[in-house]
Amino acid sequence: LDEAADRLARFVGCRGGDLIFVPNATQAMNIVADSTPLAPGDQVLLNDHEYGAVSRIWRRRCERTGADVIVARLPQPLDSQDAIVDAIFS
Repeated sequence: LDEAADRLARFVGCRGGDLIFVPNATQAMNIVADSTPLAPGDQVLLNDHEYGAVSRIWRRRCERTGADVIVARLPQPLDSQDAIVDAIFS
């Protein structure tokens, strides 16, 4: 695993020790959410196309910390990158 981490690190431009392998994306998102410092008044921005587990992970984290989940509604159909960016920033 160390060799694989070192090779991947060279590819993405970091150190192998800065990477961690996990069994799946849901576990990875749990690690990120649990290690992200949040406080009352902070906001976590999601969109209405999030994978269900990801939404639940961030909602749980926000409930525990007093932060707020904000959900950006993406346009349908998704016709352009600009429309997606505008929806997220609105």
